[in-house]
Amino acid sequence: MKKSDIFLSIFLAVLIAGGLWGICLSIKGQEQNGAIPADDTLPAPVLMLGLAIILTLLATVLVLAFYRLPDVRKSMILVINAQDNSHAAEIFETVSKYDKSSNVKSRSLTKESADFLIEVRVKDSEGLLNDLNRIQGVSSVSLLAHKGDTAF
Repeated sequence: MKKSDIFLSIFLAVLIAGGLWGICLSIKGQEQNGAIPADDTLPAPVLMLGLAIILTLLATVLVLAFYRLPDVRKSMILVINAQDNSHAAEIFETVSKYDKSSNVKSRSLTKESADFLIEVRVKDSEGLLNDLNRIQGVSSVSLLAHKGDTAF
């Protein structure tokens, strides 16, 4: 667990408990002044303290639950070097079998070669690399991990 997640959980717990404790003190003050009639039921501050504890525990459980959720498939950059552009349709068809929402980041053509950079999110990266490498005219295939776009 990251330190920021622990800090967020503690911050939420203190915020909820502090806010509800403030409400408890306000209600207790109003009971003492006679603005709120006191009866034989549990006093409002005790009920609010119980609510503060329950909400604090609930917030902590939610933070831990979100931490345990699996990440969405990681975005990766697929680098394909081909001998020419004639195999582009077959390359994109193969990529679309593995990822329906691929995004072409760069397409570079020279007299000797064609290069493609495609952003993909795949589960079976080995299968994708093997299928692309089997295409006639593909010189090399690489898959690079990245954390997203970089802004300067």
